[in-house]
Amino acid sequence: MVPESRRTRDSVREIRKRNELTQEQLAHEIGVSTMTVKRWESGKHAMRRGSRCALQALAGIKRDDGLKAAAQRSAAALDKVIEGLTIGTVDASHAAARLRQIRKMRAFV
Repeated sequence: MVPESRRTRDSVREIRKRNELTQEQLAHEIGVSTMTVKRWESGKHAMRRGSRCALQALAGIKRDDGLKAAAQRSAAALDKVIEGLTIGTVDASHAAARLRQIRKMRAFV
């Protein structure tokens, strides 16, 4: 498995070169400093979510199918909890714990 910093470094450099941009131009396009782009490409700095989304938009990358699948799983899990409460097969404390888990899952979607 490739470490996250290496994947980030490689993908930033690949997107930048594919779009024929310098580090300075890429930084301007996505609203970060040139030093931040240099740190990403050297693997010394992790990307924040907003920067990652801006870079993906620049590259024309659509929302990840994995995130869509996670959203569908959390919706299905929520439906199960509601169904269990409705027919009485799930008690309130179990439902509350499961809802907290679902909320955590949805925070990443």
